[in-house]
Amino acid sequence: MSFRHYILSLLTLLLAVTQRAAAGDEYKFRSFMTTDGLSDNSVLCGLRDRYGFVWLGTANGLNCFDGKVNVVYRNFPTVGGMGLYGSDLVQSILENGDDIWFGCNDGLKILHRATGRMEPFRLATRYGVVVSSMVQTLFRAHNGWVWIGTLGQGVFIYNPQTNRLVQ
Repeated sequence: MSFRHYILSLLTLLLAVTQRAAAGDEYKFRSFMTTDGLSDNSVLCGLRDRYGFVWLGTANGLNCFDGKVNVVYRNFPTVGGMGLYGSDLVQSILENGDDIWFGCNDGLKILHRATGRMEPFRLATRYGVVVSSMVQTLFRAHNGWVWIGTLGQGVFIYNPQTNRLVQ
């Protein structure tokens, strides 16, 4: 295919998509704010889990929205017991099995959906280092390993098959 045919095909496709979006009511947007039950209007991250729930990390807690009702989780436990509660700021979210993992200012937290219990991720590296700084990024690689990007501690990699954490 020549470059001219490629550009023409691309423009045709773009025009068709634009007309469809403009013509139908299938694209409806609705704002969701604190007046609707969101814990804070500053949404820092989001995830749609395999059950269809929308998880939103805000500057004031973790939110779980099912399309009608929003549940807010706050007062997250700290790593190492340095005070009863840590920060309610949620920077990153990951669905890991049936659990929701989320990164806060003071480390990684886990919400166990089966029990509703929340706890810090306490696993340490072989050198005794735990994830205790701001967790900005969470993602799962194709091999199932969880990569944890922090501000101040670098990158951690968790291997769920061996239950080992490396920094």
